[in-house]
Amino acid sequence: MSIHDYGKFEVKQQEAQDMLKVIGRAMKDGCPPGYGFCFFLFSYGEGGNFFYTSSAQRGDVVKLLEEFIVKLKGN
Repeated sequence: MSIHDYGKFEVKQQEAQDMLKVIGRAMKDGCPPGYGFCFFLFSYGEGGNFFYTSSAQRGDVVKLLEEFIVKLKGN
């Protein structure tokens, strides 16, 4: 099992996945009909760790992020 630094404590990959399941269920239950979500958990710094949970299919998340980056950059 891999261990990831997160702030001043360590998060094991399985623990991160378990956290995201809990967060994901709560977010899904709180979304209005017809809406989805995508939640990111990451550590700061170079070579950081990245986890995410979403109510959407992977391809839809990729499209969402591509559109988000364009908007974020102001293009």
